[in-house]
Amino acid sequence: MEHKLKVLAVVDASGIRSGLAEVFSRDSIALHHAQSGAAALILTGNSLYDLLVIEEPLADLPVDSLLSSLQSLEWASAGAPALVMAKEAKLESIRSRLEPYPARVLPDSALKGEIQQAVSELLGVSVRSSSRMMVNVTVRAGNESTLRCFQSENVSESGLLLRGAKGLAVGTRVQLEFALPDEAEPVQGTALVVRHTANGEAPGVGLRFVELEHSEIMRLRRFVDRNLGHQTPGASPDEVDEITESSAASL
Repeated sequence: MEHKLKVLAVVDASGIRSGLAEVFSRDSIALHHAQSGAAALILTGNSLYDLLVIEEPLADLPVDSLLSSLQSLEWASAGAPALVMAKEAKLESIRSRLEPYPARVLPDSALKGEIQQAVSELLGVSVRSSSRMMVNVTVRAGNESTLRCFQSENVSESGLLLRGAKGLAVGTRVQLEFALPDEAEPVQGTALVVRHTANGEAPGVGLRFVELEHSEIMRLRRFVDRNLGHQTPGASPDEVDEITESSAASL
């Protein structure tokens, strides 16, 4: 019988956000929840978890206090690595506080592919697509446009990471075109630069799709399914449109 990886998501009462839930929606991963740091300590003392996923801030404990308590108690999950999601403004502070612990800190705006890569590195197993491709990016300023080409680090239904694209400022809206393997027609759409990669990550920018035809979304979904080797949790065409519109509105 295949060993299931046990992941504990430490989040508030609103529950784990959809981007994180999608990463762990695999048959080989058992996802458990704790709604506070205190609850997480109880669960990790009674059961062995392979990974902790912590959404900062917690209402009752600073994240470094949680990891310190876990190690000092020498409980079952004392050595488990942690993936911490935090606000952009607090990243450097939290990273410095977590240096003694086996932890990775990502912004809460991180794309699905970036989260998958971090989890893969922490667990030593693949939970992400490893395919890379060249992406043509058109940046418009007034009546002028500039065409540039970058390599994607990863691609998901919600966006992608471009390597070496530091010149694109956060908030820049760009036109994208890229070809999926074994498909003749390129994917075309509009994306927004939402973040620059931080220290310790490959230099680049994260883009979130804001205008993408439904047919293009489904092509990306099939591509991700093929590369991850599992079926993306189903959503009706109407649900996909609603998710896309909601994501664009939130930006």
